[in-house]
Amino acid sequence: PHLKDPDSNDGGNFMLQYLEHGKLAHIFGKTLFVHGAVSEENKGTIPGRDQPVDDVHEWVDQLNEWKDKEVEAFKSEPTAGKNSKRRKGHGLMDYGVPGGNGGKTIICCSNLNNGNADPIPAKVVDFLHKGE
Repeated sequence: PHLKDPDSNDGGNFMLQYLEHGKLAHIFGKTLFVHGAVSEENKGTIPGRDQPVDDVHEWVDQLNEWKDKEVEAFKSEPTAGKNSKRRKGHGLMDYGVPGGNGGKTIICCSNLNNGNADPIPAKVVDFLHKGE
């Protein structure tokens, strides 16, 4: 995202605005919304933390808080580190690419195999059901 003028309404920073208002995960009623999928590898994980979160509601809250911190870090110094891993907000950019965050991302994850749905693993179902 490019930070032209954070107060402008010219659409020049539309991606930044999208990231500021968006969520990586959202629970509505008993339904969890993510861009990709929850897997055995990514369930409960928060980038930069060693231990996964056991409660799905806490996980979603903490994952979105992490996203917000990444966006704020980028906004604080949008040109620092240029296009390297030292760039502020790099963790969020890494989270949004295939293989990012060590392969533990709900964005680039799928329950499809050659275009066909695979059963959701029992460990993932158990994790999700704990939040009911």
